[in-house]
Amino acid sequence: MSKKNYKPVQQAETATRPAETKPAKTAATHEEQARNPFKIMAYAFMSTTLVLLVILTTTLFSCSSRGASSSDSSIASVLGKSYVTLGRKEVAANPDDKSQEITFWTWQDRNNAWGYCTVMDVPDYPSILLIVDANFKIEKLQEMSEFPIAGADKRAEYRDILGRYEGRTLVDFTSLELNVAEGDTRIFREILRDQVARSLMIMYVKINGTEQFNTLFPQGIKFAKVGTKLNAWSVSDADGKEISSNYYAGRKYAIFTTTSCGSCINTCIGLAQRLVAEGGMSPDQITIVFTSAKDKVDYLKNQMKGEHLVYDENMRGFAKSLNLFEGPSMMLVNSEGIVVAKEPSQRLSDQVNVDKVLQILFKEK
Repeated sequence: MSKKNYKPVQQAETATRPAETKPAKTAATHEEQARNPFKIMAYAFMSTTLVLLVILTTTLFSCSSRGASSSDSSIASVLGKSYVTLGRKEVAANPDDKSQEITFWTWQDRNNAWGYCTVMDVPDYPSILLIVDANFKIEKLQEMSEFPIAGADKRAEYRDILGRYEGRTLVDFTSLELNVAEGDTRIFREILRDQVARSLMIMYVKINGTEQFNTLFPQGIKFAKVGTKLNAWSVSDADGKEISSNYYAGRKYAIFTTTSCGSCINTCIGLAQRLVAEGGMSPDQITIVFTSAKDKVDYLKNQMKGEHLVYDENMRGFAKSLNLFEGPSMMLVNSEGIVVAKEPSQRLSDQVNVDKVLQILFKEK
């Protein structure tokens, strides 16, 4: 076949082929166009959902990472450990006021020491990080930011206040600043004391239960401090007679503690006599708690004029239940069962202070 005859055949085949395939392409195009809107909508929905999930996951991870990192860093710096991890997070309500609650975490270091931590909000002052060990002994209190107080010395004074809590347990916290002394830091010390007490109580009750807490602290976390109403109490005196808060219902009363020290006994007896002579109280409204060995019980009894004598060696029973100070000490309670004074030995040696305190009770009905 010559070139002349070959070319027309090639052209004819080329011309014929498109004509034969056109209808099939047209049909496919129509079907695709019919399905395209649904594909576009499906693809758009899936893409949007995927993007939102990625954004949400990233945001949550970022927030979680920032929170954990910040807490880890704070706790590590407070404890002075090289590695600390946060564990379980819990929210616990105040048993005394359900509207109040705290958030706390467990922590553990590389040496397997562990405990609990929470951030306490102190109005007008930095938040305070409270770290306790597994036995609720305070590891440290650390401000979360600089104290807003001018002068390095003044800020150091406030940090020193935090340091006074280190090493204290929930039990011996009872003796920490029940009566807050006057001074520039008084408000802060009083707020801090109550915040620490409240936080320790809430965590303790959450972990160990209300029954165990009430057994350990019959007067609650308020520790029978000045201004609080006492919970019910009852005790037998040295003669086997029961005296209780109900026994004194509607009447004011006084409780003294004393050791076998002659000077301590004389201090308590002298104050009891003033309550009778100047305050119009009967000896029956006065209880003296003897906390030493029984070697001087008879000596003490010989000086008493009708007061109740409670024997409580080493302050393990009645004295502990009311969180009384070591002798000589004095607690005065008004007719409504509210503590109006709680004086340790160093304050009883101040005659001016004693006169001022007694006058408060003398005015009570």
